[in-house]
Amino acid sequence: MSRRDIHIAPPGSADPVLGRTLAGLLDEACSLDRSTPAVAERISGKEVSLSARELRIRSDQLAGALLHHGLERGDRVVLCMPPGIAFTIIDFACQIAGIIDIPLYESCREEDLAFIIDETEAAMTCVGGQEASAKMARIAKRRTSLKLIMTTDHDAQSPTDFGADHVLNILFQDEVEHGKDILKRSPGLPAELRSKIKSNDIATLIYTSGTTGKPKGVQLTQENISFNGMTGFADIRGLNDETEVAMSLLPLAHVFQRTMHYASIAHGWPIHFATPAELKDGIRWARPTIFAAVPRVLEKIREGISIAGSQRTGLERKIFDWSMALAEKQEIGRKPGLIEALQLKIADTLVYSKWRAAVGGQLKVVVCGGAALNPKIANFFSAWGVDVLQGFGLTETSTIVTFNRKRRNRAGTVGHPLPGVEVAIAEDGEILTRGPHVTSGYYNRPDATREAIDEDGWFHTGDIGEFDDDGFLIITDRKKNLFKLSTGRYIAPQPMEMVLTSDPLVNHALITGIEKKFPIALIFPEETTLRNWIKSKGIRNNPPLEEVFAHPLVIEKYQQLLDIANTDVAEFHRAKAFKLIDHDLTVENGMLTPTMKVRRTATSQQFKTEIELTYTNALRDLGRNDLDI
Repeated sequence: MSRRDIHIAPPGSADPVLGRTLAGLLDEACSLDRSTPAVAERISGKEVSLSARELRIRSDQLAGALLHHGLERGDRVVLCMPPGIAFTIIDFACQIAGIIDIPLYESCREEDLAFIIDETEAAMTCVGGQEASAKMARIAKRRTSLKLIMTTDHDAQSPTDFGADHVLNILFQDEVEHGKDILKRSPGLPAELRSKIKSNDIATLIYTSGTTGKPKGVQLTQENISFNGMTGFADIRGLNDETEVAMSLLPLAHVFQRTMHYASIAHGWPIHFATPAELKDGIRWARPTIFAAVPRVLEKIREGISIAGSQRTGLERKIFDWSMALAEKQEIGRKPGLIEALQLKIADTLVYSKWRAAVGGQLKVVVCGGAALNPKIANFFSAWGVDVLQGFGLTETSTIVTFNRKRRNRAGTVGHPLPGVEVAIAEDGEILTRGPHVTSGYYNRPDATREAIDEDGWFHTGDIGEFDDDGFLIITDRKKNLFKLSTGRYIAPQPMEMVLTSDPLVNHALITGIEKKFPIALIFPEETTLRNWIKSKGIRNNPPLEEVFAHPLVIEKYQQLLDIANTDVAEFHRAKAFKLIDHDLTVENGMLTPTMKVRRTATSQQFKTEIELTYTNALRDLGRNDLDI
């Protein structure tokens, strides 16, 4: 690969931050000596917080307690628990003690939890919440590697008994207190433990979601994560360490959130824990200036704004609709003319200021990743003062490969490479990357490691993309998402799906058509937004959803949305028909990944009958048979 094919960070970017450890980032936070909390959460409606020093003290204490129970450097510990202060303490305790932690989504399948404990020969699990505890109770007896199971629930008064005679059941709060006595007897232990940590030590294993086959454990080193988070935030200019407030919205099993978590702590930004389910209340409580999100979170905020506006009447409604239309036609980087700039000021006074108040009043930046973001969403947020900085990365790259900066932001792209990172495009369009962000490999899977990382150190991402003339990376699809029609042509479904889901009337969309003559669309409407829309059209008797889907106005509206998605694609690529489906796609029913992406195979199988019927009807309506199309 010639040098001209390799893309790097643009001139003027920050220098790479190398050689740091995660425990060292906590020490850096303590040296700032801030009066603000490092972490905060709400428990039973009451705010609980810890300063950086308090966080370090408790983490040191727990590290001592874990070692006292016989855990050793290099042992594996599975964390199946909600994000929050307890998770943060346990994670830092593991980093200090040299223990490799393995965070899992609480919603992970029971068979995956068992498989991961067995594959890693985990010596301990930390369990929080009824769902995770129930899973552990069913599998603990047969997990012979386990020595300890720690209950982490806030209201637990004693350890849960998981029914495994070979396991010692312990309670998180008790162990933190137990560690206090250990450190009194060995005050030099924290410094001794830190002296053993090396930047190339494996810090964590993060298991991929396993859409096909068994999940794989991605090994991430201390430097993988510290380099990524610290370098990334160093290159976002305009942030002020003294005034920023971060909100932790995604699970900490998500490497994107986890990397931002460490960087926020190191910079002294208070982290407030919330969840997507409590987004509205959580964001008003946290009043963040910055948070990380997947595109669906931003789509939900936009939908909430749209729903609130649809409930207004008279002059208020007219002002809202005018302001909404003005926001939706803005483009990042385009300077408005004098008249448009005046209009934006008026809209800001009357409407946009209220939108900012609804998201806490001081939000400046949303760092977005995990899936494709429609450029309309980024432009929309920018119009009322919130910079959406989309990036691209994977678990295997400690998250960030490329990202947009405040001063260099282009909607519809995922930005320029992170300083210290190289990116190239292979002959087949696949995005390749190498640098200090790339995993050392998959746990106990040398075959998979060799397949993903070639002999020159390039990691093969599985994503298809291209660079524009200004060096911004554009993602077109995942290689595994491409499907072939019976004509031999390949379809890239993601761009069309992204256009559909950018409309508040659409919750999820799936373009499908494997071995068919043409694609079709499965559309999963957003019920609340749809019912508000039909009311605005004079349909006020609240009919059953089946009747709503069959109404001519509704069919016409969704056909218009599909027509928009079909714009600017080749004729063979256009979806010829659609089916509205009343069904929730969730992580629990197996049709969404933990990062809220549609599982294509599972969803297509679940709605196989609907897909075939839609094809049959489309062929009839087109007046042709399948062989002629």
